[in-house]
Amino acid sequence: MSWPLQWGMTEIRALLEVRRDSHSSFGEYIGASAQTVARWERGEQKPTHKQLLKTLDDTLERLEPWQREWFDKLRDQAPESSLGPIAPDVGSGEEDQADRRTAGKVMLGGIAAALVPLDAFERIREAAAHPVDSKLIAAHEDLADTLASLHWTTGHDVLAGQVVHHADILTRLLDRPIVGADRQRLEAVTASSCAQAGMLAWHLNDRATQRRYFALARTIADDSGDDRLRAQALTAARIQHSPIEPGGPVGCDGRAVKLMRHAVYHAQRADRTTRAFAQHWLGLELAASGDERGFLEACEIAAHLAEHAQPAGSGFFARSQVLTPSRLSWTTGTGLVRAGRAAEALQALRIALSSSGQFSTVIARAETAAAWVLQAEPEPACQELDRALDLTLEAGYAKGFERILGVRGRFPDLWAELPYVRELDDRLRDAGRILLGHSRASSW
Repeated sequence: MSWPLQWGMTEIRALLEVRRDSHSSFGEYIGASAQTVARWERGEQKPTHKQLLKTLDDTLERLEPWQREWFDKLRDQAPESSLGPIAPDVGSGEEDQADRRTAGKVMLGGIAAALVPLDAFERIREAAAHPVDSKLIAAHEDLADTLASLHWTTGHDVLAGQVVHHADILTRLLDRPIVGADRQRLEAVTASSCAQAGMLAWHLNDRATQRRYFALARTIADDSGDDRLRAQALTAARIQHSPIEPGGPVGCDGRAVKLMRHAVYHAQRADRTTRAFAQHWLGLELAASGDERGFLEACEIAAHLAEHAQPAGSGFFARSQVLTPSRLSWTTGTGLVRAGRAAEALQALRIALSSSGQFSTVIARAETAAAWVLQAEPEPACQELDRALDLTLEAGYAKGFERILGVRGRFPDLWAELPYVRELDDRLRDAGRILLGHSRASSW
């Protein structure tokens, strides 16, 4: 991107989009009126005052890396008219499909556009010309499924902007006239997309965005009156307060358990899959809070319910609720580590490692290392953390790195001078500079 940046309609629209700002809130932030920002966005006027231009430059500089990448795509790849909620009409049906995809790629979100069925792509692109009906909602469900399928295989920084953009489009659709059954489907896919946006923001340590989208997911679920959605939204939101996830002394186990008890309450009136999912995460939070008996009971219930569970719906909620034997073993093993039952934890985690995805494997290896710490075995603990760190660096998985640091923090002081522990600490310091921008391991 050329620098200094020439601020015009395209740049203002892109900045408003990635910041998810209104004219009034953005104007207040930079020191301009809402009317002035609106004129900039419409191309009726350009910012010329030196102080405003400096503020715009500074605002751009402060964007997160994934937001900056999204800004560049919006600015450089899309026609100006496609930066709004509606993509342009790209011509007749005789045009090449690749050209039609390219014209609307920003609205659908980068890599997802190439994977969504073309009929769904066209329907979403031309949404303004049609009522919000079952065909449009089905198209958005296809897109949500595509984005959800990328959740565990694509870098969070790459995917986050696309999911947030889709969640915003869906949220705007809720304000349009919709018949009852279609509204329920739209509420379900919107809540699911907002929860995925919150989860990705959590992975990227973007606290403001994670709170906003988790809160949106819960609000939409409450408004729907659907207990299944309520349970799912609560289960997703609990991650903000969980001491389990980072692996270190953070979080609020009491609040996470409280949210999960609410989720289980709503799940009682939902389907079997949702009940299993809620019990699955309640068990982990109980383990983190020291309730070993409650943890084991919840895991047993989750395993029983999962035997005949059939996930329903679309998007992130539907995909995240699939409780495979590997995932159940991961939960059991992680909880057993928290309960101090190392030998049983190692057995369960061995099963989890046999068929986990890249991100899950990072966590499973970190938990395996934690079990070896409980067994007072420093060498295998370091070996597992080394393997977890290899995967973490390959995926750019900052939260996985925090989990590894949490396990390293449990090492007894007398291990610090062991040669393989010192080698691990050197790697952690280097990885911290790459993944977190600083070294949290410098005190070791």
